[in-house]
Amino acid sequence: MNTKKNSHYQFTHELIQQTMARLLEKNELKDITVKELCAVAGINRSTFYAHYESLYDLWADIDSLLRVEHIRAFDEANVHFSNYMSEDGFRVALNFVYRYRHFYRGYLDRLSASEYLEAMFHEIWAAETAPKDEDRTDSLYHYIFTLGGAIKVVERWLKHGCKEPVDTMAKLLTQYVTP
Repeated sequence: MNTKKNSHYQFTHELIQQTMARLLEKNELKDITVKELCAVAGINRSTFYAHYESLYDLWADIDSLLRVEHIRAFDEANVHFSNYMSEDGFRVALNFVYRYRHFYRGYLDRLSASEYLEAMFHEIWAAETAPKDEDRTDSLYHYIFTLGGAIKVVERWLKHGCKEPVDTMAKLLTQYVTP
């Protein structure tokens, strides 16, 4: 039986995710069909639907995986909540966004920035030794306000082909968030 713990199921699940990632390198999500994904992956439509209800369900799965990887990238660069909005923090974030630019170009169009930012805030907060609860509300609003603007800058950068180097963009964003 092909269950979620079965190695064949896991292989196929990862194949679907990797195929979607490849397709997103050349196409927007709205232009990708289940039929095309199945043809490229070499699977049947019924196999796809055994794993996902829709392409948007797959999209959400990829988003979850990238969030974990994004937080890992910050940890590996020794960027934590206290210096997340520093030039080093922006550099880590921009390198990550650039690496997965095809996903994020469509992602930023699909979800509201505040929804994404609040989810990321809570994930980063959970991974940190957080300040006292009374500081949490202030930190949340500051985070959303500051990164809301940064998201719009990154969105424009993505839509125009990431022409400016990551270091230039990190310096620019740092200027905007530093009083």
